[in-house]
Amino acid sequence: MLTDLEHAVGKLDLGGLASARWFAGKGRRPGAVALVDGFPVPHADSRWLAVVDVRYGDGGSERYALPGRLSGDRFVEAGAEDALWPALARAIADEVS
Repeated sequence: MLTDLEHAVGKLDLGGLASARWFAGKGRRPGAVALVDGFPVPHADSRWLAVVDVRYGDGGSERYALPGRLSGDRFVEAGAEDALWPALARAIADEVS
């Protein structure tokens, strides 16, 4: 399943990524994105916390944690009402307690 996530992350829309509100690399053009690690979120079917490296044409890179789900061969970022958020909160609370 991690291989599926890796392929899906590799297909992320770099322009969409660069225009995301949370994206810190404003003014820089991403050249590639690669999966570093992925964590399935318990009790949230096909939802993942993907840790990715965004590489820039100038040689720099930044690391992000992207919550989302696999939809076919695509990784779809979690929206505000996604079931991933409460499931992720429960998973974190279970680990802390």
